[in-house]
Amino acid sequence: MSVSYAYEKLMIAVMTLATNRAEIKSRLQDAFISSLIHIRPDDLPEGELRDKLKTIKDDMTWTPAQGDEGTVAATVRGMLDEDAQKIAERIVSLFLDVRRVDPIENGRA
Repeated sequence: MSVSYAYEKLMIAVMTLATNRAEIKSRLQDAFISSLIHIRPDDLPEGELRDKLKTIKDDMTWTPAQGDEGTVAATVRGMLDEDAQKIAERIVSLFLDVRRVDPIENGRA
């Protein structure tokens, strides 16, 4: 388990969501593909944090791929802006939760 790795990837995702000038669905897709997709369940402690990550990943990959388009792109394409915003908010929430348990961030490493 590498909570610090998950924290780093979540920080990149949050920065992508906050600084990219594209519409929310594009920012969400970029954040997920560049960062969140790389976090494994065992990078987080068992329980609530893993569950939150799994829910975000499930919500980003539920539409089957079509042609050259991947599941993330297909899912985001069919998503309402309001739904994308809610997922983005959950990513920020997960980032803050992981920050609290990251030993490096808390000076316990």
